[in-house]
Amino acid sequence: MSTSRQAIAVAMSGGVDSTIAAYLLRKRGHEVVGVYMKNWDIADETGICSADADVTDFVHSCNHLGIPYKEVNFVQDYWHQVFSPFINGYKQGITPNPDITCNKIIKFNSLRRYCRENLGINSLATGHYAQLSTSSDGEVKLMQAVDRVKDQTYFLANVDRTSLKNAMFPIGNLLKSEVKKLALKIGLQRIATRKESMGICFIGKRNFKKFINQYIEDQKYDVYTVDGVYLGKHSNIFLSTIGERARISGMSKRWYVVSKDSHRKVVTLAPGINHPALYSCSFHISNTNWISRNTELKISSKNELKCYLRIRHLAPLAPCKIKLQHNGVVEVTTQQPLFAVTPGQYAAFYSQNECLGGGQMVMPNTSL
Repeated sequence: MSTSRQAIAVAMSGGVDSTIAAYLLRKRGHEVVGVYMKNWDIADETGICSADADVTDFVHSCNHLGIPYKEVNFVQDYWHQVFSPFINGYKQGITPNPDITCNKIIKFNSLRRYCRENLGINSLATGHYAQLSTSSDGEVKLMQAVDRVKDQTYFLANVDRTSLKNAMFPIGNLLKSEVKKLALKIGLQRIATRKESMGICFIGKRNFKKFINQYIEDQKYDVYTVDGVYLGKHSNIFLSTIGERARISGMSKRWYVVSKDSHRKVVTLAPGINHPALYSCSFHISNTNWISRNTELKISSKNELKCYLRIRHLAPLAPCKIKLQHNGVVEVTTQQPLFAVTPGQYAAFYSQNECLGGGQMVMPNTSL
């Protein structure tokens, strides 16, 4: 990355990570503009929108740092390109990840375009825990953060390489504890001690199933065990994800969701979390995004690749072999069975510290 003075937009949420990202860039002498994205426009059940507090903290941070700021409305983009596909995914029986979709489509696409066209700024920084480097042939490389507990490369694996070329992750070389100490040092105690947001952004503290039921009509599914025993019709279980414990009244054993069939309206359960039906050594990934051009060329020429993968945020890296199929679909096989390979969720590929890319998982082959 060039050390010369640049104009840089920083996507800020009001939290400590993006605030310190902006601070570090300003300290290096760059011309920094804070940008807050408004993606959601509906108050929670109490009638209070938590985003109001986020905006207040965002403005407070920008004023404290002495940087100009903008608020940008992406509500329509988010609704049509992130939230609607999220709801449609649940209707189809899969479990989408809207945060990954938001990074790919809104933050590193719509926001990046806004900054370029309206602010005349090409560089976009965020508070993600990740790092970027450049290979000897000038290609961008997405690297894991120094703080492996906070590493967020999993959520960035589906951002295209073109967008990452003009991206910056200023806190990727810091520990979370160092980021908070820095915020306290510069007088931002309010931001440093603010509670971190967890879970899906537009749901917040609300009950997930109650929230989703506002958009998807409750449905009764036929429930079977993996041995074919019929357990009756049950509602709300269709919102459960693979590997989740099934909450069915009157059942003494712990049962876990193995599969969902939205067309037949059938859910299959297995007894105990160690049941082999919950584990997979083989599955497919569609819509594969290769950040590493060299990796894409290698798998295109050899049709296979050995690397590591992660099928959920901060899950242990698992050795795997990838075989190229067709239309961007790859077959993944692992040495050890993986728990709860979930259609609709995402996998990220790694080689040592580098995140090579990722894609969306489709129906697995279980170990049963």
